[in-house]
Amino acid sequence: MNDIDSVCNIYKPLKVDKINSCYLLDTIEGKIIVKVNSKIDYSSLFKYLNSRSFKSFPKLIDIRDNNTIFEYQEDIVIDDNQKALDLIKTMALLHSKTCYFKDVSSDIFIDIYNSLKNNVFYLEDSFNSYFDSFIIEEAIIPSHNLFLNNFSSFYGAIKCQKDLIEKWYLNVKDLNKMRVCVNHNNLSLDHFIKNESEYLISWDKYVIDTPVLDFVYFYKKEWGSLEFTQLFESYDNIFHLLDNERMLLCILLLDIDSIDFYESEFNNCLNIRKLINYLDKTYELYKLIWPENFE
Repeated sequence: MNDIDSVCNIYKPLKVDKINSCYLLDTIEGKIIVKVNSKIDYSSLFKYLNSRSFKSFPKLIDIRDNNTIFEYQEDIVIDDNQKALDLIKTMALLHSKTCYFKDVSSDIFIDIYNSLKNNVFYLEDSFNSYFDSFIIEEAIIPSHNLFLNNFSSFYGAIKCQKDLIEKWYLNVKDLNKMRVCVNHNNLSLDHFIKNESEYLISWDKYVIDTPVLDFVYFYKKEWGSLEFTQLFESYDNIFHLLDNERMLLCILLLDIDSIDFYESEFNNCLNIRKLINYLDKTYELYKLIWPENFE
């Protein structure tokens, strides 16, 4: 018997459609969504969110054989930037209603500090290695030339990140509390439904951690198609980030991946240009989040 069969035997759907990892069942009583093999206890999570007066999640109907059944909500078609603004405001409410200060030892900040430093040092070594290799080529191919022409931008981002890591650690090293909240941890326009109300769906990756994680995830997924300065301002008006959170947010936004070079010169140039565009857009947001470095 398939995972969905036991649910179908009970609800007798007229039609079944598969949508990613879920099933849409059209029954006589209405449409329902079935998430098979749920990785979390949705009942406990939604009870907690409801207790915190956060209600932007779909109604839970039943749980059977590790299948979670939700009321179906129709998503209306609106402009992506409008939808993103509604999503950001919902995310800010989630953070504001579930945040609290958690007792922590200094070790947690040391661990984060070391992890951030290791990441940026690896990136620096990788980019320096590319530079040293490309600069001595007799006939420089287009992708290598594009990299060399923009190396100062890449290196500037790395230096900015390194400096900010040190400032962040000086700010937090003596703290014994850390602000945490529920992070959806899987935000995208596809995981947000808007009609008369707002609904966040696909909660399987949720975590309780620093509030900056949700914004970083959403930005890195949607940066190329949305205008994030207005989105951050809207978020910050509802849930104002602390100084150390703002610095950590900038560090993580500047945490770029190393460049991989392949046989296709077209794809190599495309990837480098994408990184250049990402940094240009991220610097504009950085100036808004942490203007102190630009005064």
